[in-house]
Amino acid sequence: MSRVGSTTSAAHRSVHRSSALNMQFWKPPATSKHTRLAKEPALDKCKPDADWKEQLQQNTYQVLRGKATEPAGVRKASGGFDDVFDKGTYVCAGCRTPLYEDSHKFDCGCGWPGFWTNIQDAVYEEKDADGRRCEILCSGCGGHLGHVFRGEGFGNPEPNERHCVNSVSLAFIPEGKTDGPDAVECTYTGRVFGGTA
Repeated sequence: MSRVGSTTSAAHRSVHRSSALNMQFWKPPATSKHTRLAKEPALDKCKPDADWKEQLQQNTYQVLRGKATEPAGVRKASGGFDDVFDKGTYVCAGCRTPLYEDSHKFDCGCGWPGFWTNIQDAVYEEKDADGRRCEILCSGCGGHLGHVFRGEGFGNPEPNERHCVNSVSLAFIPEGKTDGPDAVECTYTGRVFGGTA
């Protein structure tokens, strides 16, 4: 089993915890009434930044905990999941919360794994600081997954969202298998961009 890197800074963690306590989450637009995104994420798998740094590879830490982004095109050949369509469940690379089923995945052509919805309440969204995009995060640990987009006309079932997710934020558990030695970890160890970690 390979490890995927991820970690949370104390400031980042406290932002998520204070948001959870104050219930100040970005509210999805009214047009997304069928969304499965959590309105009040549990955030019950948070831990100190030092623990994330020890657990995760550097680039996974930078993405999950520091909101960095991997380059487009991290496909199976380079250790990613963009072109993987096997049966199974995608989980958070940090806290192992189940996030997406294989039936949610579709080839959106953006260069990152795309999902039209998530497992109920496993993912939540917050408006980016720039106000232009909506970030998606793991409801278990608050780890950065990527961004959600709506109204793009892909023709998927409701809520017809596009969750554009970093491969390094995910691990994959094949159908009929369990987490641990059977899990497929993202093995991409290249550069990531932006973020605060």
